[in-house]
Amino acid sequence: MRPTSTPRRSRACESSAIWNESAPNAVMNAPNTASGSPNSVVLVEDREDQGRLIRFLLGDRHTVAETASSVDGAVQAVEAHRPDVVIMDLNLESGNGLDATRRIKSLYPEIAVIVSSAYVSRDMRFRAFTAGARDYLMKPYEREELLAAIDAALAE
Repeated sequence: MRPTSTPRRSRACESSAIWNESAPNAVMNAPNTASGSPNSVVLVEDREDQGRLIRFLLGDRHTVAETASSVDGAVQAVEAHRPDVVIMDLNLESGNGLDATRRIKSLYPEIAVIVSSAYVSRDMRFRAFTAGARDYLMKPYEREELLAAIDAALAE
């Protein structure tokens, strides 16, 4: 009898190229009529494919009110929608997600910010929490990990 190999479980973010091909570009800018709902999210991500992937991972559990790709855009989106949660990438077009996190938390301390990055170090995690982040997710992450982080932030 031949030993059977267990296929490697693919991680969600590793399949972004597949998702990118199958997802319509309109997903990034889809209008949202439910902003201000108890589980609204502002997504701050400068890579369009990653933004679509995170929207896909959120599914129908959380509503993305707006997607921003810069520090100023992040602050403007939060001011416009007052979401419950912000998912913040660290590397943005016009700066650092930590700068956006500080600005958002200084204006709206009640809004939870979850930092999301492919780069992790003790120093970076410390800086993210010092800036006001509620959680720090290392890319790639599973859907369950993202949803658990959002649910924990909403439970506070």
